[in-house]
Amino acid sequence: MPRLPKTEGRFSEVNQLGIEFCNKLIDPLLLKGIEPFVTLSHYDIPQELEDRYGAWLSAESKQKGSIGIAMYTTWYEPLTDTPEDRLATERALAFTVSWLPAGAVDRRKERSPHRTTSKLPWTEIEAEMLPNKIALEMLDLIVACPSVQTGRSMFYVVPDGIEKMINYIMKRYSNLPMFITENGYPQVGEGYTNSEEWLDDQARIQYLDGYLTKVAKVIRDGADVRGYFVWSLVDNFEWLYEYTLLYGLYYVDCRTLERKPKSSALWYKRFLQSLHEDQ
Repeated sequence: MPRLPKTEGRFSEVNQLGIEFCNKLIDPLLLKGIEPFVTLSHYDIPQELEDRYGAWLSAESKQKGSIGIAMYTTWYEPLTDTPEDRLATERALAFTVSWLPAGAVDRRKERSPHRTTSKLPWTEIEAEMLPNKIALEMLDLIVACPSVQTGRSMFYVVPDGIEKMINYIMKRYSNLPMFITENGYPQVGEGYTNSEEWLDDQARIQYLDGYLTKVAKVIRDGADVRGYFVWSLVDNFEWLYEYTLLYGLYYVDCRTLERKPKSSALWYKRFLQSLHEDQ
């Protein structure tokens, strides 16, 4: 996607190609009644925004929108019921979940007696540089504990994990508003000889059914979960795995760019239609 502001020169210069790209993407969504959910920054900050405003440390009072932070979260379970394993689990959660919202939301240090590094808690200076609160808590949910393995060796199918993670954050941080921004099932390319084998993704359907059931449960129990995004709409370039690990509801032929709905896309469509009918 082309950048909207140019990264060099005066900030007032706008990249018209970027505007046109966004309009072509957003306008059809609005016509279909779909509200865009925008990622403002994915790792890199344009230097102009850093120099002019201090990037995310800027406190522009005229901004009226809500901004959240995407947290890559992993749920852990103790291997055994020993004190050592329970403490190891608490320490893992402190490193991967607790320290970030603790500094950004509560302006307090995450005081874990089991931490192994002095870099884990926020300093008072760092906490004061942050806004008073994060409006939205967005979770990229990955679950790690023994269960059915997916196409990626470190990821397992554990629907209980998403329920426990949401409850953990809900209770620890006064039920922050949450969006589940990435939750999906990876297919691995080895063993697939043609697109038809990619299309019948029954394992993904079972995965989504299990996880969405748990999300619905925590919402009924009072969790302020305001949105859920399947990862992903189409098969895409998955970092080091390139196109050998596919998460999409739609299969993409890399040679022709033809898109075909998988069985999971049809299942998810019926699921969304059922929600609309129940309203």
